[in-house]
Amino acid sequence: MLAAFALMPMAVQAHVDRVLHLRSDGSVVGVPPRFGPIALDLRFPRNQPPLVALRIGPHGIRLPNCIAKLIASRRREDIELSGSWYHEQSSLPYYISVDFYAPGVKHERLSVNPHVNVLFSLHDARVLSVSELRSGWLWFGQSYRRLEPEQLCRKHELRSARLP
Repeated sequence: MLAAFALMPMAVQAHVDRVLHLRSDGSVVGVPPRFGPIALDLRFPRNQPPLVALRIGPHGIRLPNCIAKLIASRRREDIELSGSWYHEQSSLPYYISVDFYAPGVKHERLSVNPHVNVLFSLHDARVLSVSELRSGWLWFGQSYRRLEPEQLCRKHELRSARLP
């Protein structure tokens, strides 16, 4: 029984993403080189959804407007990156996670503040999922939804988002 209690912390270790860093030139630091160079290009045109392009090695994607229109971020400082490449891939491929916060919203790991999260595959840069946390009136009644890209976009929008 004592041995079971001693080994339990190893079996219950929670998965925690690794924090990644975005350099001013758009390169992403903190991912093993085996995935190739990674770059995130962010542009914030006035009165339009942001333009988000991600390159992972030879693969690239431009976030289609059907997803980008959910994003309220207007500055690079409103974005947090993390990723995982050391978990079992049977249910989720290795990924980069991008949190897009509204301007002025406090950024916190495991945040309860409103934001949109886009999960990209480290293998081919495709969008795995989109999550949105919205606040309700005076922070009551927060709503969370996790969507597959196909729930937000038409197939041709996802196909045309791939970069050569």
